[in-house]
Amino acid sequence: MNCINSLITGLIDQKYHKFIVYAGQRPYTPGEQVIVRFPNGYGASIIKGLGTYGLELAVLKFTGSNPYDFDLIPYVPVTEDVLGYLDSRTLNRALKKIKKIDKYRRLIKWLIGKR
Repeated sequence: MNCINSLITGLIDQKYHKFIVYAGQRPYTPGEQVIVRFPNGYGASIIKGLGTYGLELAVLKFTGSNPYDFDLIPYVPVTEDVLGYLDSRTLNRALKKIKKIDKYRRLIKWLIGKR
């Protein structure tokens, strides 16, 4: 794990720190980025810097073992787009939902099957 003391990691609940796979400078534009990867294969890219909506979160689906092997997933139970202007509370609430995406998907399949 490449982890630095940063504004973003300071806003993330301690219980999620073990899932951080990258914390550092954004690769192409000025600012910070933290990438969180959960065991369900989903995660989040959390950024703050030039061109962002304040503290911003995008939901990811990982496709490989590298921290940057992912697809952006816009339509999930967490959000239909990037979440912007987050504070610590809303950031951690989103991370909790991302960690449980598989549970949401199983519930939706079960509900659809009951029709």
